Amino acid sequence: MRKKLTLFQSIILILALGIVFTAGLLFARASILSQAESNVVFLTNAYTTGFNGDLTVLSVREDNVRETVIAKDGTVLWDSKESASEMENHAGREEVIAALNDSPKTVIRSSATMGVEQLYYAEKKTIDGTVYVIRVSYMTSGLTQFLTGYLPWMIVVTIVALACSITASVLLSSRALEPLKKIERNLSDVAVGRVPSPIKNEDKDIQAIADNINEVSSSLVETMSQLKEESSTLQLVLDSGTDAIVAINKDGDIVFSNKKFNSFFPSGNKYLPEEIKKTFVEKPERITLNDTPYLVRVSENDKLSLLVLTDITSQVNGEQERQEFFDASSHELKTPLTAIKGFNELIGLKSEDPLIKTYSAKVEKETDWMLSVLTDMLRISKLESEEADPNLPLLNLAMVADEIFKELQPLADSRSVTLKSEGEMEEPISHTDAYSLIKNLVENGILYNIKGGYVKVKMEENTLSVEDDGQGIPEKDQARIFERFYRVDKSRSRENGGTGLGLSIVKHISLKYKAKVFLTSRLGYGSTFTIVFPIHNPSEEKKSS
Repeated sequence: MRKKLTLFQSIILILALGIVFTAGLLFARASILSQAESNVVFLTNAYTTGFNGDLTVLSVREDNVRETVIAKDGTVLWDSKESASEMENHAGREEVIAALNDSPKTVIRSSATMGVEQLYYAEKKTIDGTVYVIRVSYMTSGLTQFLTGYLPWMIVVTIVALACSITASVLLSSRALEPLKKIERNLSDVAVGRVPSPIKNEDKDIQAIADNINEVSSSLVETMSQLKEESSTLQLVLDSGTDAIVAINKDGDIVFSNKKFNSFFPSGNKYLPEEIKKTFVEKPERITLNDTPYLVRVSENDKLSLLVLTDITSQVNGEQERQEFFDASSHELKTPLTAIKGFNELIGLKSEDPLIKTYSAKVEKETDWMLSVLTDMLRISKLESEEADPNLPLLNLAMVADEIFKELQPLADSRSVTLKSEGEMEEPISHTDAYSLIKNLVENGILYNIKGGYVKVKMEENTLSVEDDGQGIPEKDQARIFERFYRVDKSRSRENGGTGLGLSIVKHISLKYKAKVFLTSRLGYGSTFTIVFPIHNPSEEKKSS
C-alpha cells in the first residue's frame, strides 16, 4: 500500500510541478513580450517625432531594431537593414494599414526578408501634405534566447524540488501508514485466535480509532474462542452418534461431515461421492451403503443442504421377521378355519334342530369373517413384496368400475345408496390390483354411508377419486385411517363385516404403482379418497404391450 501511495503522490507532484513549470515559462514569455511591446512603441514614437522627411540623414541606431519608412501607397522609401528598391510593396502589411487608419497596434510575424520572427509597430506622420508611415520592428529571437538560457536552470530546480518532494512524501507515507500496519498485525493475530497487542499512537484521533479496534479485537478473539469450543463440543456429539451426517453448500462442496459418514469413504471426504450427490437430488426414502440399509432425511435452506442417514438394520430385520411370522401364521390359521367351515356346513346339513342351525349359521359367519381377514392379510403381505410389472398394458378403469358396481349393486340397494361413475382413464395396472383398489374404496363408501346417499367414482387423466356423502371421518382419525385393523368405530365396523384392512390394501396397491393417496373428509359431510398415478406416455405403453 505504501508503494502505491508513494507512486500516487509522486505522479501528483510531477503533474503539479509540470503545470507550475509550464505556467512559469508562459508567464515569463508574456512578461518579456509585454516589455518588448512597450519598447517598440516607445522607439517608434521617438523615431516618428524626430523624422523631418529627409531620408538622407536616417541611420541604424540599434542592432536588434529595424526602422522602415513607407509611403502612403506602400512603397518602401528607406530601410535600415535592406535596400529599399529591392523590397516589395508594404501596403498590405497589418501594422501599416493600422497606422494609416490612425489605430496603430503591435503585430508579431515572421519577416519575409529577414526570415525570423519580429515584433512590428508603425505610426503615421504627415509632412507638408505628404503622408509617411514610420515602422519599427523588434527581433523576438532575443526573447527566445533569453528564455532558453534560463531553461536548464529551471529544469534543474524542478528536478531538485521533485526529488525533495518525493523523499518527503515517502517519509510522511511511512509515518502515516504505521498505524495501519499495527492494525494489520492486530487483525492477523485475531484471525489465528491469538490475543493481539494493543495499538498505541501519539495522535489523539488515531488513538481513538485504535481504542475501538482494540476493544473489537478482544471481543472477536473471545467470541472465536467460544465458537471453537462450541464447535468442538458439537463435533464430539455428532461423532458419537450412530447417524451419518454431511452438509454441503450450494456449489456441492462438503462443509461438514461426522465420523460415521467419513467411515463410508476411506479415501477422505474432500469431494462428495456421486451416490451421495444423487441422494441429495432424488431424496429417496432409503439407500444401502456397505450392505447396510439407511433411512434418508434431507433438509435444506438458502445456503446449505443437510443429509442424515439413520441405520435401520434392526428395523428391517424386525420387519422381515414379523412378515415371515405373519405369512406363516396366516397360512397355518387358514387351513384349520377352512376345515372348521366345512365341518360346520356338514353339521348344519345333517341336523334338523333349529337351535343347532342357528349356532351353525353364527359359526359360519364368524368363520367367513376370519377367512376374509386372513385373505386380506395375505394380500397385503404379497403386495409388500411385489413390484409393478413395467410392461403391463393399459387398463380401462371405467370398465373395471362398472364390473364392481354390478357386484356391489345389491349391497348398495340394501342401504339405499346410489352408485355413480364419471369420466374415463387408462393406467398400466393389473386387473386384480385395479379391481381390489376401486372395490375397497366403493365398498367402504357404501358401508359407511347414510340412507339415500351416493358413492361416485370420478376419473380424469391420471387421477381417480371415490367420493361419498356419508358419515365422514373425524379429523383425529384421518392420519391413521390407512393403518392395518384401525377402525374409527370398531363395533359398527364389525357389524358391517369389514376386516379393517381394506384401506391398508388401497395404500399398498398405490405404493406398488408409485401412486399417491389423499384423503379429504369432514364429519357429517362425507369423504373423498383420491389416487394420483404417475404421468405415463400412452403411445409408448401401447407399443410395449
